[in-house]
Order: sequence, then C-alpha cells, then structure tokens
Amino acid sequence: MKLIIGGEDIWNYLERMTYDGVIGLFYDNTWMGLLAHIIVFALLVFAFIGILATLKFLFFRKKKMSPHEKWLKTGKM
Repeated sequence: MKLIIGGEDIWNYLERMTYDGVIGLFYDNTWMGLLAHIIVFALLVFAFIGILATLKFLFFRKKKMSPHEKWLKTGKM
C-alpha cells in the first residue's frame, strides 16, 4: 500500500501505475484494497468528528462566569 505523495521520478510513477486501484492509498490486491478502504473511511469519520467539535466550540460554547459573578448569583464561593 502506498500513500499518494508527489515529487517522484519517472520510475516511481511507472511503478505506481501498476497498482489495481487507488482511493487516496494505492493497493494491488484485495486484502490491501480492503485495508485501504477501512483506513480512508476511518479518516473521513475522524475528520467529520473534528469538524463537528470545531463548530460546537466556535458557536455553542458558554461564557464562564467570573468568581465574583458566581458569588453574586448563587451566594456561594
């Protein structure tokens, strides 16, 4: 399995073209294809979770009260 990265010479380019498939990772048999799909799917899931966490942090966070404001509101330290 090989990751797509640029900056290669002609020999590496020709070697890369002999692979059977590519989805971000090149694979040359069924087992490697299955692993490549699992890896790409996991990366997509983690990216989606990261985007949701970032949006939640940016738009839905609560402003923390200072100790003085908390004391005025609840009467407790």
